[in-house]
Amino acid sequence: MAAISLSNAGGLALFAMSSEGLLAHTRQLPDLGWSEWWRVGPLLRSSPAVALNADGRFEVFAVGPGGSLGHLRESEPGSLSEWEDLGHPARGTPAVCLDSAGHLQVFAADLNGRLGRIRQVEPGGPGWSDWESYGFPIRGRPAACLNLDGRLEVFASGADGGLGHVWEWDPGGRVGWSEWGSFHHVLLGSPVVCRNADGRLEVFACGAGGLLGHVWQMEPGGSAGWSNWSEFGHPIRSSPAVAPNAARRLELFACGAGGLLGHVWQLDHQDSGLGWSEWGNFGIAIRGRPTVVQNAHGRLEVFAVALDGTIGHVWQFGPDSEVAWSAWGDLGAAGRGSVAVCQTV
Repeated sequence: MAAISLSNAGGLALFAMSSEGLLAHTRQLPDLGWSEWWRVGPLLRSSPAVALNADGRFEVFAVGPGGSLGHLRESEPGSLSEWEDLGHPARGTPAVCLDSAGHLQVFAADLNGRLGRIRQVEPGGPGWSDWESYGFPIRGRPAACLNLDGRLEVFASGADGGLGHVWEWDPGGRVGWSEWGSFHHVLLGSPVVCRNADGRLEVFACGAGGLLGHVWQMEPGGSAGWSNWSEFGHPIRSSPAVAPNAARRLELFACGAGGLLGHVWQLDHQDSGLGWSEWGNFGIAIRGRPTVVQNAHGRLEVFAVALDGTIGHVWQFGPDSEVAWSAWGDLGAAGRGSVAVCQTV
């Protein structure tokens, strides 16, 4: 497509499925307002996912109109490529993560529901590998994160609905990947994963009883194993979203009881036993899974589709969880599913 005459380094770029099912895009302006919406891609069969390349350019992935993974990329600041079909049939929203060698890797379920991936041939380059299947059936959306030692780890709800994972044996996966490992806890939705301030991975999801829960590595890298499943006691209606705030404490957001957007956060980033806050509501009813990102000022910003179908957001007034949050802001477009957002470089 033609260049969008915007360049706001450090601003947020947001992608969503429009009410018509098209890939749509808006970008934060230097005055912290937002641009008009552009329809930048085809009819989608999944919500989009976005990540930054090693050189800082963002790349957006989704299942396109033919049922295959596709993408578009920021070719230069303010300019987006045409949509490209990657030729690998898939279903559901993909997960995308930058590996330790600087390649983007994209994980999704194939048409038989089995977890698989594609990988950039060169960091930041246009070429992609063939589809590689792990052979493990999954349900819903996978989640991927780098361990502190540089090994990728992927989490999903398995064929039996139980939380499970696979991981690289070495950074870059030259030695290969593990077999499927089960946590033996049934989920109602897709998991999310984030790295704690000390490097331990922590996985969050809606458990079988409809309550928010989590498991975490006992030490960075996971060689000491994982905790048992633990529940917060907060009922949720969507998969959660998670990000570290400026104080390096993890903060979780989800559609809670009554359909209202809410959150809970770590009281200390150093695992001192202080635990987590009580559940707090924002007073806005949403559809499905929210999305959260830390903006250029270190404040968390949360995006979702409101109950009336419009895309909107709330943001912190300061860089920590105890400060006040804004009122709900309408971004001027209707959407479906979950949105994807990243900070531009």
